[in-house]
Amino acid sequence: MIQIITLLLGLFLTYNIFRSKANYIGLLWVIIAYLLINGDIFIIRVPFSIPILKWLIYSLLFIELIQMKKFKRNWKIFPFKKIITVLIIGSLLISFLDPRLSIFQKCYFPFEEITITYMVLFLGYITINSTKDLERLKKPMYYAIIIITLYGIFNFISGTNPYYRFVLDNFYEGGDVVLKSKLRAFDTTLDRFRGTSTFNLSFDYGYASSLIAIYFLYALDDFRTSIAFIGIIAGLIGAVICNSRTVFFAVIVAIGIYVFFATLNLAKIAKITFLIILIGIFSFSTIPVLQKSIDNTLDIFISGGDNVAGSSLMMRQIQLLGAVNYFLQSPIRGNGFKYIDNELGWGDRDNVAKSKMRGFESIIYQFMIEQGLIGLVTKLIFLILLITYFLKKRKYSRNKNIAALGLAMTILFIIFTIGTGPLRAWPLTMLFLGAIIKTIQLNEISNHNS
Repeated sequence: MIQIITLLLGLFLTYNIFRSKANYIGLLWVIIAYLLINGDIFIIRVPFSIPILKWLIYSLLFIELIQMKKFKRNWKIFPFKKIITVLIIGSLLISFLDPRLSIFQKCYFPFEEITITYMVLFLGYITINSTKDLERLKKPMYYAIIIITLYGIFNFISGTNPYYRFVLDNFYEGGDVVLKSKLRAFDTTLDRFRGTSTFNLSFDYGYASSLIAIYFLYALDDFRTSIAFIGIIAGLIGAVICNSRTVFFAVIVAIGIYVFFATLNLAKIAKITFLIILIGIFSFSTIPVLQKSIDNTLDIFISGGDNVAGSSLMMRQIQLLGAVNYFLQSPIRGNGFKYIDNELGWGDRDNVAKSKMRGFESIIYQFMIEQGLIGLVTKLIFLILLITYFLKKRKYSRNKNIAALGLAMTILFIIFTIGTGPLRAWPLTMLFLGAIIKTIQLNEISNHNS
């Protein structure tokens, strides 16, 4: 019965994306559903499992494809079409040269990677039709971040998460080892209890909150200051109570990048900075979790992270050595998609292969093992092109702040994925970046016409 309900939920979301003709309202449906619907909810299980996030992205792609004229028109002017084409070729090579995979897997695995990682940049791009569309996301995003923050605070203070408990009770299908790992989300005896809010992973909660905090930092200049400020604070609360040193460090750096590169109302920023400092000093003095987050982040630089639970620099060195060993097995094309899950047993940790890697907590390790030099080099070029694009677009005064926003989100993504692995960061980040790129282009057209 529950699977029928979730299928109806998936069809409802697809219908609303279709009804919007996949414009910015369709983008909103995807983003808000991503924030509010737990990632362990599966829409269908047969013939293969599709969780909610993939369903949303596949729906958006399908609806864009049936509007082929719009798709072709936007692809023609999309500034990243060349590197996306190279990435697609790379993914297909990795898949078709992998002798482990069936014909179906050789087709589906690259399609999954292409769609969920870098093609979603174009899906975010194509949903924007006006320079005002990105701004129209603000109010719904504000209500969404308030909901997940209030629930996150409840989850963190009470040590309970009835929503996620319901999801696990009704949707989890797997072994005892993975279930035990998921149940850690309810274990308040841990040295670092992590808030998860509406998400299935605390890291994803902290990352999404950080991304939204930066978005509202950009919104300060042309949105009601009090609402934008609340959006920033709500996002930062999520970054703190997820209790991840990587997330906390990444959002601080990303905020610094935005402030450095954007043109800001200095008087407004000075007032808000002063207020944040006062709140920060008071919070640090009275809120133990904030003290712990700062102390744990500083511990990385002081002791290598050995004094607290979680990943230390020593553990990362072990993971790197393991990744190098697997990389050397097939350095050019890697060992293939799903190698970590299927061959190293990480998808079924009841039958995990004997490995001293102790996890794969970096996107670099995952690319080294599964995609080799093809994946490493093409993804590196892709990220460098994103950074250089946003740096170049700052020369137009109208684009300076939005280009700084794109740059800050890209840096946030890079730090987070290097520190924890990609998890569910690709789709949300690329949707935002695609929307930002299109808005920059539309601003340039508007400036040229005027």
